Amino acid sequence: MPKIRIYIEPKDINNFIEVKDLNIVHKIKNVLRLRKEDILYIFDGQGKEYLSQIEIIAKKSIIIKIDKLFADGAILNKKITLGFPLVKESKISFILQKATELGVNHFIPFVSERSLRGQISDNKIEKWKKIIIEAVRQSERLWIPTISKVLNFKEIIKSNNRVKLVTSVNGKKINTILNGKEEDVFVVVGPEGGFSSLENDQLKNNNFKFFNLSSHILRVETASLFSVGLINYFI
Repeated sequence: MPKIRIYIEPKDINNFIEVKDLNIVHKIKNVLRLRKEDILYIFDGQGKEYLSQIEIIAKKSIIIKIDKLFADGAILNKKITLGFPLVKESKISFILQKATELGVNHFIPFVSERSLRGQISDNKIEKWKKIIIEAVRQSERLWIPTISKVLNFKEIIKSNNRVKLVTSVNGKKINTILNGKEEDVFVVVGPEGGFSSLENDQLKNNNFKFFNLSSHILRVETASLFSVGLINYFI
């Protein structure tokens, strides 16, 4: 049986944990069909994972006993932040899921001249966080990436990250920009249709370096994943 992992917030982790989230209870009881004394792993999203076992299965809750600390991973020195434009919801879900698997540490959704626009509710942000957590669970990462509120383009370009990159068909090859010693990389992917001329000028004026992924035009979600994987490889 594959490793079964469950996310519990750090503040709720004790020697005995009562799980009341009905979705998790349903999954343990009816999907995974776990029983008393079955083994599972609890991760807190902040580097720690615990070997645990089921103590009690009740109708609407489950008691889990922590046996020991199984993994304690320090946060990585090298971090990747991905800025992506607002696109259709299904594409955002895909970006969050796959980029989490590829090692992104922080997500920044943003609005630009050619991106989708609209108010993003707190409930929507919470939904995105759940997608990220599920991707962490599945990929066996120990740290949960963070996601910011939706920023506007002017807020994006004022980033103080040491290395700031933006995808462009007219950009340089990535190996002429990165040397493998970078520890904090912010990569921005443009909207469908690309950034406007004014936005490109503003990016240049704020020390963003343009790099090329392909001789072809890529979709936002393709460019997001390709750039994250490529940067992760180089650093």
